[in-house]
Amino acid sequence: MEATPKIYCAIIGDIVHSKQLDAPARAEVQMLLRTVLEEVNERYKKSVAAKAIITLGDEFQILLSVPSLCAEIAQRIALAMHPVNLRFGIGIGEMLTEIDSSMALGADGPAYYRARSAIELLKKAGEPRRASAGFALRLLIFSGADDEILLDQVAQYLLHITSGWTKAQMRIVKAYVNSELGLSTPQAEIAETLSITQSVVSRTERAAHLKEYEKAVSGLKNHFYYKYDSQ
Repeated sequence: MEATPKIYCAIIGDIVHSKQLDAPARAEVQMLLRTVLEEVNERYKKSVAAKAIITLGDEFQILLSVPSLCAEIAQRIALAMHPVNLRFGIGIGEMLTEIDSSMALGADGPAYYRARSAIELLKKAGEPRRASAGFALRLLIFSGADDEILLDQVAQYLLHITSGWTKAQMRIVKAYVNSELGLSTPQAEIAETLSITQSVVSRTERAAHLKEYEKAVSGLKNHFYYKYDSQ
Protein backbone atom coordinates (compact mmCIF):
# COMPACT_ATOMS: atom_id res chain seq x y z
CA MET A 1 0.00 0.00 0.00
CA GLU A 2 1.41 3.38 -1.03
CA ALA A 3 2.10 5.75 1.85
CA THR A 4 0.20 9.04 2.03
CA PRO A 5 2.62 11.89 1.14
CA LYS A 6 3.53 14.33 3.88
CA ILE A 7 1.75 17.68 3.50
CA TYR A 8 3.54 20.91 4.40
CA CYS A 9 2.61 24.57 4.61
CA ALA A 10 4.81 27.22 3.02
CA ILE A 11 4.33 30.85 4.00
CA ILE A 12 5.80 33.65 1.92
CA GLY A 13 5.47 37.06 3.53
CA ASP A 14 6.03 40.44 1.94
CA ILE A 15 6.42 43.94 3.40
CA VAL A 16 3.95 46.28 1.73
CA HIS A 17 5.46 49.41 0.09
CA SER A 18 8.94 48.61 1.42
CA LYS A 19 10.58 50.37 -1.52
CA GLN A 20 9.00 53.63 -0.39
CA LEU A 21 11.03 53.56 2.84
CA ASP A 22 14.29 55.48 3.02
CA ALA A 23 17.51 53.55 3.73
CA PRO A 24 17.58 54.03 7.55
CA ALA A 25 13.88 53.13 7.92
CA ARG A 26 14.24 50.07 5.69
CA ALA A 27 17.24 48.84 7.71
CA GLU A 28 15.26 49.31 10.94
CA VAL A 29 12.29 47.36 9.55
CA GLN A 30 14.52 44.50 8.40
CA MET A 31 16.17 44.35 11.83
CA LEU A 32 12.76 44.13 13.49
CA LEU A 33 11.67 41.46 11.01
CA ARG A 34 14.73 39.32 11.78
CA THR A 35 13.94 39.53 15.50
CA VAL A 36 10.29 38.63 14.96
CA LEU A 37 11.17 35.65 12.73
CA GLU A 38 13.72 34.39 15.27
CA GLU A 39 11.02 34.50 17.95
CA VAL A 40 8.63 32.57 15.69
CA ASN A 41 11.31 29.95 14.96
CA GLU A 42 11.83 29.45 18.68
CA ARG A 43 8.19 29.52 19.75
CA TYR A 44 7.05 27.06 17.06
CA LYS A 45 10.26 25.02 16.73
CA LYS A 46 8.43 21.69 17.00
CA SER A 47 6.23 22.60 14.04
CA VAL A 48 8.80 24.36 11.83
CA ALA A 49 10.17 22.14 9.05
CA ALA A 50 12.48 24.88 7.74
CA LYS A 51 13.19 28.03 9.75
CA ALA A 52 11.82 31.42 8.77
CA ILE A 53 14.36 33.49 6.90
CA ILE A 54 14.48 36.76 4.98
CA THR A 55 14.97 35.75 1.36
CA LEU A 56 14.90 39.22 -0.25
CA GLY A 57 15.04 42.70 1.20
CA ASP A 58 11.27 42.85 1.67
CA GLU A 59 10.30 39.17 1.59
CA PHE A 60 10.59 36.18 3.93
CA GLN A 61 9.45 32.58 4.03
CA ILE A 62 8.94 29.69 6.43
CA LEU A 63 8.00 26.04 5.95
CA LEU A 64 5.73 24.34 8.49
CA SER A 65 5.21 20.64 9.05
CA VAL A 66 1.89 21.53 10.71
CA PRO A 67 -0.44 23.36 8.26
CA SER A 68 -2.99 24.11 10.98
CA LEU A 69 -0.72 26.81 12.45
CA CYS A 70 -0.55 28.95 9.31
CA ALA A 71 -3.07 31.65 10.31
CA GLU A 72 -1.85 31.76 13.90
CA ILE A 73 1.75 32.33 12.81
CA ALA A 74 0.78 34.88 10.17
CA GLN A 75 -1.20 36.89 12.73
CA ARG A 76 1.68 36.78 15.22
CA ILE A 77 4.16 38.11 12.66
CA ALA A 78 1.72 40.74 11.37
CA LEU A 79 0.89 42.08 14.83
CA ALA A 80 4.54 42.10 15.92
CA MET A 81 5.52 44.10 12.82
CA HIS A 82 2.69 46.65 13.13
CA PRO A 83 2.58 49.51 12.06
CA VAL A 84 4.56 47.98 9.18
CA ASN A 85 2.00 46.24 6.95
CA LEU A 86 2.50 42.73 5.58
CA ARG A 87 0.75 40.28 3.28
CA PHE A 88 1.03 36.49 3.32
CA GLY A 89 0.85 33.96 0.52
CA ILE A 90 0.22 30.51 2.01
CA GLY A 91 0.59 27.25 0.12
CA ILE A 92 -0.45 23.77 1.25
CA GLY A 93 1.08 20.73 -0.42
CA GLU A 94 3.92 18.27 -0.78
CA MET A 95 7.64 18.99 -1.00
CA LEU A 96 9.61 17.38 -3.81
CA THR A 97 13.18 18.10 -2.70
CA GLU A 98 15.19 17.69 0.46
CA ILE A 99 14.38 20.21 3.19
CA ASP A 100 17.10 22.15 5.00
CA SER A 101 15.67 22.61 8.49
CA SER A 102 18.03 25.52 9.21
CA MET A 103 16.41 27.76 6.59
CA ALA A 104 13.35 27.89 4.37
CA LEU A 105 15.39 28.25 1.21
CA GLY A 106 16.35 26.00 -1.70
CA ALA A 107 13.59 23.40 -1.26
CA ASP A 108 10.94 22.96 -3.93
CA GLY A 109 7.45 21.53 -4.29
CA PRO A 110 3.72 22.32 -4.62
CA ALA A 111 3.60 23.97 -1.17
CA TYR A 112 6.03 26.65 -2.39
CA TYR A 113 4.50 26.93 -5.87
CA ARG A 114 1.13 27.69 -4.30
CA ALA A 115 2.54 30.13 -1.75
CA ARG A 116 4.34 32.00 -4.54
CA SER A 117 1.19 32.15 -6.67
CA ALA A 118 -0.77 33.45 -3.68
CA ILE A 119 1.67 36.23 -2.78
CA GLU A 120 1.98 37.36 -6.39
CA LEU A 121 -1.80 37.54 -6.70
CA LEU A 122 -2.01 39.63 -3.52
CA LYS A 123 0.59 42.04 -4.90
CA LYS A 124 -1.44 42.50 -8.08
CA ALA A 125 -4.68 42.98 -6.16
CA GLY A 126 -3.50 46.20 -4.51
CA GLU A 127 -4.21 47.39 -1.00
CA PRO A 128 -7.51 47.34 0.93
CA ARG A 129 -8.98 50.45 2.50
CA ARG A 130 -6.71 52.05 5.06
CA ALA A 131 -7.89 51.55 8.64
CA SER A 132 -7.37 54.04 11.46
CA ALA A 133 -4.80 51.74 13.04
CA GLY A 134 -3.13 51.05 9.70
CA PHE A 135 -3.50 47.31 10.18
CA ALA A 136 -5.05 44.53 8.12
CA LEU A 137 -4.36 40.80 8.20
CA ARG A 138 -3.99 40.03 4.49
CA LEU A 139 -3.53 36.41 3.57
CA LEU A 140 -4.39 34.16 0.67
CA ILE A 141 -4.31 30.38 0.96
CA PHE A 142 -3.94 28.00 -1.98
CA SER A 143 -4.35 24.31 -1.18
CA GLY A 144 -4.87 22.79 -4.62
CA ALA A 145 -8.00 21.18 -3.17
CA ASP A 146 -11.75 21.74 -3.26
CA ASP A 147 -11.68 23.89 -0.11
CA GLU A 148 -10.06 26.96 -1.71
CA ILE A 149 -13.34 28.90 -2.01
CA LEU A 150 -13.98 28.35 1.71
CA LEU A 151 -10.40 29.38 2.57
CA ASP A 152 -10.75 32.57 0.53
CA GLN A 153 -14.02 33.46 2.27
CA VAL A 154 -12.44 33.04 5.71
CA ALA A 155 -9.41 35.12 4.65
CA GLN A 156 -11.71 37.91 3.40
CA TYR A 157 -13.60 37.80 6.70
CA LEU A 158 -10.35 38.14 8.67
CA LEU A 159 -9.34 41.08 6.47
CA HIS A 160 -12.71 42.76 7.02
CA ILE A 161 -12.51 42.46 10.81
CA THR A 162 -8.86 43.42 11.26
CA SER A 163 -8.96 46.43 8.91
CA GLY A 164 -11.58 47.94 11.21
CA TRP A 165 -9.48 47.76 14.39
CA THR A 166 -8.63 51.04 16.11
CA LYS A 167 -5.36 51.74 17.93
CA ALA A 168 -7.00 51.06 21.30
CA GLN A 169 -8.37 47.74 20.04
CA MET A 170 -4.98 46.81 18.58
CA ARG A 171 -3.39 47.25 22.00
CA ILE A 172 -5.72 44.67 23.51
CA VAL A 173 -5.45 42.29 20.56
CA LYS A 174 -1.66 42.36 20.83
CA ALA A 175 -1.87 41.63 24.56
CA TYR A 176 -4.00 38.56 23.86
CA VAL A 177 -1.76 37.22 21.08
CA ASN A 178 1.42 37.78 23.13
CA SER A 179 0.04 35.98 26.18
CA GLU A 180 0.66 32.30 26.85
CA LEU A 181 -2.92 31.22 26.09
CA GLY A 182 -3.35 33.57 23.13
CA LEU A 183 -6.94 34.51 22.33
CA SER A 184 -8.16 32.14 25.06
CA THR A 185 -6.55 34.23 27.82
CA PRO A 186 -9.03 35.32 30.54
CA GLN A 187 -10.12 38.96 30.34
CA ALA A 188 -8.96 39.60 33.91
CA GLU A 189 -5.42 38.62 33.00
CA ILE A 190 -5.38 40.98 30.01
CA ALA A 191 -6.79 43.77 32.16
CA GLU A 192 -4.04 43.26 34.74
CA THR A 193 -1.34 43.17 32.05
CA LEU A 194 -2.50 46.48 30.57
CA SER A 195 -3.45 48.12 33.89
CA ILE A 196 -7.04 48.70 32.80
CA THR A 197 -10.38 47.42 34.06
CA GLN A 198 -11.93 44.16 32.90
CA SER A 199 -15.01 46.07 31.73
CA VAL A 200 -12.81 48.09 29.33
CA VAL A 201 -11.34 44.85 27.98
CA SER A 202 -14.84 43.41 27.55
CA ARG A 203 -16.22 46.47 25.74
CA THR A 204 -13.19 46.71 23.48
CA GLU A 205 -13.41 43.01 22.65
CA ARG A 206 -17.02 43.38 21.54
CA ALA A 207 -16.28 46.48 19.47
CA ALA A 208 -13.35 44.73 17.77
CA HIS A 209 -15.43 41.58 17.13
CA LEU A 210 -12.60 39.65 18.73
CA LYS A 211 -14.74 36.58 19.48
CA GLU A 212 -15.76 36.33 15.83
CA TYR A 213 -12.13 36.79 14.79
CA GLU A 214 -11.05 34.05 17.21
CA LYS A 215 -13.67 31.67 15.79
CA ALA A 216 -12.43 32.30 12.25
CA VAL A 217 -8.78 31.68 13.16
CA SER A 218 -9.76 28.59 15.18
CA GLY A 219 -11.94 27.39 12.31
CA LEU A 220 -8.98 27.50 9.92
CA LYS A 221 -6.82 25.73 12.48
CA ASN A 222 -9.34 22.94 13.03
CA HIS A 223 -10.01 22.54 9.31
CA PHE A 224 -6.32 22.02 8.53
CA TYR A 225 -5.79 19.88 11.60
CA TYR A 226 -8.44 17.31 10.61
CA LYS A 227 -7.60 17.49 6.91
CA TYR A 228 -3.80 17.23 7.20
CA ASP A 229 -2.21 17.25 10.68
CA SER A 230 -4.13 14.32 12.09
CA GLN A 231 -3.53 12.03 9.11
